[in-house]
Amino acid sequence: NWDSNAKRGTPSMGLLQMIAPTYTYYAKQGLRSVKYQRVPYANLWAALNYVKSRYGMSKFRSWSKGYNQGY
Repeated sequence: NWDSNAKRGTPSMGLLQMIAPTYTYYAKQGLRSVKYQRVPYANLWAALNYVKSRYGMSKFRSWSKGYNQGY
């Protein structure tokens, strides 16, 4: 309970650390229950859906071209 989300009562959970409201909004149909949030496939699907919605497909195109190799 150390980060700002946890202090507000919505701790980040799952493989890509999403908060429950974000997860349930972007999760795949049939997996929107918070009980699936810790399932890696479901969490990954919701997180990628969020990134796609928030930043668009251009973010994915740059990943495949090797622009993010500095980490």
